[in-house]
Amino acid sequence: MIYKLAAQRSDLKKFLPRLSMFYFFVLTVFALASALLLKEIIYWFGKEKFIGAYRYVPAFILMYLILNFRSALGRGLDLAKKPEYTLLSVIPSVGIGIFLLYQWIPKHGTFGAIGALMVSSVLRTSILVVLAHIFYPRKFLFKEVTLLLIFLGLFFYAGYLVRFDSLFVSFLVKIAIIAAYSLAGSIITFGYGNVWKGVRDSILSGYRALVMRAQ
Repeated sequence: MIYKLAAQRSDLKKFLPRLSMFYFFVLTVFALASALLLKEIIYWFGKEKFIGAYRYVPAFILMYLILNFRSALGRGLDLAKKPEYTLLSVIPSVGIGIFLLYQWIPKHGTFGAIGALMVSSVLRTSILVVLAHIFYPRKFLFKEVTLLLIFLGLFFYAGYLVRFDSLFVSFLVKIAIIAAYSLAGSIITFGYGNVWKGVRDSILSGYRALVMRAQ
């Protein structure tokens, strides 16, 4: 879609930041839902023997979210037709990843491997995002991205602490947490005015539809 827009419009740089922000926000909702609900899903399918693996799930999801942050906000080298500069992010990240794997796996086992891969992913993503904005300059929504990540961390922490004897109650509480994050993230991504306008228009449309049916 981005390539198509780039070919058709000359003002891509103006709306690409918001488009990227929206894409990343949607990914964070799915990431939060996966990280919080997989435990209940494992229990529901009667696979309690696999529940020990759940403690690794949030870390893996976070790592993939970091990689998708690169896809969402790190576009630019391809649009500027400078793909060769991607090596500037690949080489150091691979190097530090191999070094940390060697150092941390003997000391920390699986979490050491996950940590090494995460550091490597953060480094590669950071370099690529910086290079993308250098070669294809546009506004970087730093405040919105920071707030979104802070809220994501807070809501995940709240959901991760949920402990109820009833699996169903636990599931419902986590759904409520995900819904609350979705609302907060929408306000951060689109702005309070736009979110309120969308909700209001939806309510009015539903009310009109009910009135028409009643008539």
